[in-house]
Amino acid sequence: MFLTHVKTMLVKAITTTFDETYPVEQYRGLHSSISYPEKAADYPSIWVDFDVTRLEPIGIDTIQYEVGTGGFQPFKTWKFEGRCTFTIVALTSLERDGIYDEMVKIIGFGSLNSKRATFRNTIDTNEYIGAKFNWDKIQTTGMSASMGTPWGTQEILYEVTIGMESIGEFTSDLENGELLPLSAVDIYPKVSS
Repeated sequence: MFLTHVKTMLVKAITTTFDETYPVEQYRGLHSSISYPEKAADYPSIWVDFDVTRLEPIGIDTIQYEVGTGGFQPFKTWKFEGRCTFTIVALTSLERDGIYDEMVKIIGFGSLNSKRATFRNTIDTNEYIGAKFNWDKIQTTGMSASMGTPWGTQEILYEVTIGMESIGEFTSDLENGELLPLSAVDIYPKVSS
């Protein structure tokens, strides 16, 4: 329900950032997915993942209601915490390191650079996930080189993972479990008798 939306949002943030207008031409059209790249045509690539560390409703036993065409529809708002990871995979260390440097520019300085702001804007304006990232702390793990590719050759794959902490919220319809657009949620006070 919400995890697929979070990962899809992150992939969209990468693909719309590294579009045909990206300032560094060699990274335009960079492949990104929620699955590890298995085809040579997908390299270099950024594999997106999100580790949920906390997931709970906002408030205690809180059910909210939306006024719909069929009357009041119940929904619930949840909050989450977690860590998103961007694993950069490439066929040369120079390519991996170059993409790593671009991701640092996008995450660390994207709000100050209009050509790299698309990443953050895509996350900040998502209609289903209200996410806030710790833009001031980038974690790096898994800098490695290993022989062997998913397509069976003995080429060397170069990887590095960038991680960021995140908190956020989403609202789901209690009838069907679908996420509701956050802009559609209006809270009205009600006194119970």
